[in-house]
Amino acid sequence: MSVAYLPAPERLATVQHAFTEATRELIDTADRASLSGLGPAGLMQFASTLEQARNALAAVDHAVIGALEDTSAAQIASKRTIAILLADTLHVTHTDARHRVEAAASLGARVTFTGQPQPPRWEYLAARQRAGRLTPAQARVITTCLNHLAHRPDVSDADRGEAETILTTHATTLGPKDLTRLAAEIIARLDPDGDEPRDEQRARQRALHLHDNGAVTGQVTAELLAKLRAVLDPLAAPRPADASGRDARSGGQRVHDALLTAVNRLLDTNRNSTGNGGGGGAGTGNAGSNGGSDGGSGNGNGSTSNAGGGGVPSGRGGTRGTVITTIRLEDLKAGCGYATSTHGVQVPVRDLLAEAAHLKFLPAVLNSNGVVLHLGHAVRLATDRQYAALVARDGGCTFPGCDVPPEWCQIHHVTAWQDGGPTDIDNLALACGYHHREYEDRGWESVMIGGLPHWRPPAWIDPDRVPVLHHRITLNNRRE
Repeated sequence: MSVAYLPAPERLATVQHAFTEATRELIDTADRASLSGLGPAGLMQFASTLEQARNALAAVDHAVIGALEDTSAAQIASKRTIAILLADTLHVTHTDARHRVEAAASLGARVTFTGQPQPPRWEYLAARQRAGRLTPAQARVITTCLNHLAHRPDVSDADRGEAETILTTHATTLGPKDLTRLAAEIIARLDPDGDEPRDEQRARQRALHLHDNGAVTGQVTAELLAKLRAVLDPLAAPRPADASGRDARSGGQRVHDALLTAVNRLLDTNRNSTGNGGGGGAGTGNAGSNGGSDGGSGNGNGSTSNAGGGGVPSGRGGTRGTVITTIRLEDLKAGCGYATSTHGVQVPVRDLLAEAAHLKFLPAVLNSNGVVLHLGHAVRLATDRQYAALVARDGGCTFPGCDVPPEWCQIHHVTAWQDGGPTDIDNLALACGYHHREYEDRGWESVMIGGLPHWRPPAWIDPDRVPVLHHRITLNNRRE
């Protein structure tokens, strides 16, 4: 924003003083005891309103940074850049300062060389941020994607505008992590070649270094990453160590222990090739429930059965240790593009088709609504195929906002088995142990709509009780 278009200094001072006083009053009033009196619904409404105000303040940041540029403040203060000026003056990290400057360039009002005001580069996104509808972290994910597309000559303005609309709209339900996945897929579709084919670049950069001090560094291919997660995730599930039901290990410690378990099983297999399950492949073990019912995958606390001869974690007839991927019907027919594993790893379709013949990858073909049309052959029993189809469709716990991976989930009957609900894919969904146990007591209801599992919230959350579909599944129904 040009200095000529700033509000009068007196008005700025008055507004800032009022803002400071209101903030102090809010801090003095919003003590823990007073907030507790609002109840859960009132507290969440209060927190949402506060978050919207916090998000909207980013627009003021953009204006301040624009004014600093207009007045050459960095040069006057003998600082090389505005980012350095912010870091040294506001005592924020240099990374944070750089992010603020980049955000202002993309979402702040602009001026021409003649001083004429111009709208923000990404006007729709900027308007949503001014309304407090997305966080700075979400905005950073979206602008990174849009700025990348802006430098690709083969991407049209219409496609960039549609990408802005899709990402900004999904920001109402997706956090930065899932937005990043959606942005990566949009880039893969609009700019499939990129600067260099990703799989070729990663293949050249592949490396794994085991240092004497115990550190592990490197870069793995998409194929290895997908397979590692398929093997390690079931073994890394939290296991209660005491009556409190909590696993004292950190997430990183659980992955470390999972790798140790997998290696031990592989070594045991090499020492005794005639063990249960034979010399190759995954043994079926004894975890899970009979008939694919609510017992789910494992024994309810994330443990897995013995891997059998192949040393690969199993749990439901050999589907564990097999990488379950989802692929669009068009990409499968074309034999190009990428399939996505349940952990978000993008695998080149040509690699998927080659490995599927060896039963290492299990492709699930989805229609435009995210419903499984076809499931590749990797198992023999119908219940195991149901589980694999659930993993492909749901990708994890289906309760809104839950990010528990499929390997840690149980199989939930939408219409309870004791009420006559069939053990069919159209009546089954993945749910973590907590939501499987607690959802009814918390006033939620599970319903199946259009072949996809929805959850109806209690009236205190949504008076209309509109069924909610997990955003993870929503991404399978995204616009083309």
